[in-house]
Amino acid sequence: MKDSRLIVVMGVSGSGKTSLAQAIANTLNWSFVEADDFHSEVNKQKMAKGIALNDADRLPWINMICRELFLKADSGSNCVLSFSGLKSTHRQMLRELNAIVAFLYIDLSQAVIASRLNQRENHFFNPKLLDSQFKAMEDPSNEADIIRLTDDLELNDLLALSFKQLKQSEFIQ
Repeated sequence: MKDSRLIVVMGVSGSGKTSLAQAIANTLNWSFVEADDFHSEVNKQKMAKGIALNDADRLPWINMICRELFLKADSGSNCVLSFSGLKSTHRQMLRELNAIVAFLYIDLSQAVIASRLNQRENHFFNPKLLDSQFKAMEDPSNEADIIRLTDDLELNDLLALSFKQLKQSEFIQ
């Protein structure tokens, strides 16, 4: 029986998913997991050099994330994950964990995200890879548990909108 809950905040790099995921986790007093922490040094170096990851690069990464989330769910912990969610197969792997899952997809224009990336410092992701992220993002429109957030909002407004949407979907009360 699935008792634990998992909120996945997804979007391309620079969309604001980590900030939103941390804010949700803090507000709910749930565990926070940053998917980027599970990238190998080789993957981080590739991205820093402007080399896009392929599916073979991503598979060990998603497997490690799923193991961590499985352990959290198995112990009864609720969790918020900051995760790109580019591939539908990866999203499906998260759905198969022992948790009730909801996805918040920060879906902003490439121009808005490019502006954000150009202001970001001390991150391994090379802004030159943004185009490859948009190309790799498999459209989740036909996935019923995806809540799409399309407005470029300040964090507090985005947090309020996220909670409104999660309540409307009856994921949280």
